[in-house]
Amino acid sequence: MIQLLRISIVLMAALLLVSISDVAVALVTNVTALQWMACQLEEQECRAEGLPDKTLTVALSVWPTNNDLLRREGILRLTQGDHAAALAAFDKVEQPDAVTRFYLAQALYESGQRDEAIRLWREVGAGRYFAGRNNSGLAVMIGPAVFDLFYQLGEQAWAQGKAAEAVDYYRQALTLTSSESLGSLLIQVRVYEFEQRWADAEQIYKGIIQLYPGETVAYVYLGRLYEQHLAQPDSALEWYDRCIDLGNCFELAYLWAGDIYLGRNQPAEALTYYEAAVRRWPQNPWAWMGFGLVQVALGDNLPAIESFHHAERLFGALAVPTLVLYGLGKAYLQLGEWEVAADYLNHSIESGNHSVDAYLLLAKAYCMRDSNSDAIASYQAVLAIEPGNASALSGLEAVTSGSGCP
Repeated sequence: MIQLLRISIVLMAALLLVSISDVAVALVTNVTALQWMACQLEEQECRAEGLPDKTLTVALSVWPTNNDLLRREGILRLTQGDHAAALAAFDKVEQPDAVTRFYLAQALYESGQRDEAIRLWREVGAGRYFAGRNNSGLAVMIGPAVFDLFYQLGEQAWAQGKAAEAVDYYRQALTLTSSESLGSLLIQVRVYEFEQRWADAEQIYKGIIQLYPGETVAYVYLGRLYEQHLAQPDSALEWYDRCIDLGNCFELAYLWAGDIYLGRNQPAEALTYYEAAVRRWPQNPWAWMGFGLVQVALGDNLPAIESFHHAERLFGALAVPTLVLYGLGKAYLQLGEWEVAADYLNHSIESGNHSVDAYLLLAKAYCMRDSNSDAIASYQAVLAIEPGNASALSGLEAVTSGSGCP
């Protein structure tokens, strides 16, 4: 504020020396400049792109060699697509800092001077910036060729479902780091899983746990490896439980362990894991979905319906998983509300749940509300998926013979 007052005094003294018309022009010009200075002195965010052209132009007319103003002028012109003006502004900056050189490189790149742009970006270490912005081509071109860069690019490609591309980056990263660093071991195991080298992946996970006993990711994904690829669910449960015993394991250990017990039709055992999950992560919709499935399996239908609806709210704008709709259908079926049950089960099937269980429950809902033709169609859908299914054959016989619902 003191500095502003000093500038104001100087300006007012200057104004006394000019004509009335000149006073008006000078007043407008310098008040705008003062506003710019006030913004800087108060440390407010004054991005060039957020300022009117006139304001910046007036400020530059007062301080034509101010490096900060010239840099902001260059950035503004760059965002407007005026590369020549941007380059002219950046060229006037004395001893440009890293930010100025970064945007100068961008102006050069967009104006076709790509070799010079790459050189400047390398000087300011912009490779990691472009890796973080999903521009893998520029990131690799700029470098530097370090582990973190290729690891970051690999993680982004993996998250986007581009497994082959990710593995290529991981392999490059592995050449740039110690073979026993945690990062290298984690991506080595991911490469092995991509190549379906399950036994090698198992050994890497165990090696990680031996070297880094607190690394919960290794416990959980070793368990998942046993569950999904080595057909050893008991070993999977052992590693999920070991992770949980660490006290800081993440939710997937609880959810995947609960899934195993649900698949074994052991809802009481599954309940322990899902109750813990919803207690520790109350905003996780998957935990509430699993909790609802356990409650349905135990016959607690009304609480299950509440859990499923809570999961729906937490999923928000995301597509609600078909298992939520299936669970609601099963809960309402067990409550004897055939119409509501049929609606949810149909919705689940239309959303992609073409499971035998979904069609069998739907067939029962149709049968109980005397929609025999729909029940027959549902049983036939089961037989198309699983020819010879005993439940579908007996149900079809019961409906077609008029002996009632199975």
